[in-house]
Amino acid sequence: MKYYGIAFLLLTACVSVSIEKPRNSEKAKNYSMLSPSEPFQLKDKEPFDKFWLHPKNGNSISLQTACGPNDPRLSQLSHEALLGIEDLAELERDRFRYNGRGALETIHTGRVDGIEIKIATLVFKKNHCNYTLNYFGLKKYFDSNWKDYQAVKKNLRVK
Repeated sequence: MKYYGIAFLLLTACVSVSIEKPRNSEKAKNYSMLSPSEPFQLKDKEPFDKFWLHPKNGNSISLQTACGPNDPRLSQLSHEALLGIEDLAELERDRFRYNGRGALETIHTGRVDGIEIKIATLVFKKNHCNYTLNYFGLKKYFDSNWKDYQAVKKNLRVK
């Protein structure tokens, strides 16, 4: 129960670190994914297609998609996902093949409203759609749900 305040902070903070949906864009429909394991709870949270929140530690896993004529670079998508985070420091950057396309995954630390956070962001593009998968949480709890994020990432399939 004591983490609901933290969870609320992270939930509202996620809005500021989400990618703004380009004008004339739609959400992707041709993907499938598995939900993270309990106790993650699916929440209805704009602008995300999917948003799961861990009620005990406030960590979240989210997917945001945008389809349309815009074709931003992966580095731009990654940068936009991190807007609003202060004292941003990149820990890791990896480019690899994912869902048959080039992908970029980064891990950063920073602060939101003075609270230390850590975020993993995976961005890729396929069939005129941009995909951003985020794992976001308090820095001290980030590692506790890393396996859940990895499972979601492993099972995200775009047709």
